[in-house]
Amino acid sequence: MDKQKLKAGLFALGYRLESLEKACNTSLKQVKDELEQSSMIALLTANTRLYCVQKEVKELQQIIKVLEEAL
Repeated sequence: MDKQKLKAGLFALGYRLESLEKACNTSLKQVKDELEQSSMIALLTANTRLYCVQKEVKELQQIIKVLEEAL
């Protein structure tokens, strides 16, 4: 794999990690707000967000695998 592809992969990884961090921070605030209103809604919301985070983590793991193979 050439350096351009490696750089693109690193950029994609950095972008995804930043995006995931922002999403987690937003979700945490929203779940805290929802907990004050109704615990059932908060649990459902937290479960949905957890699924989304897990999906994002799997995608990041695929990017990392490609980068590792390039090294």
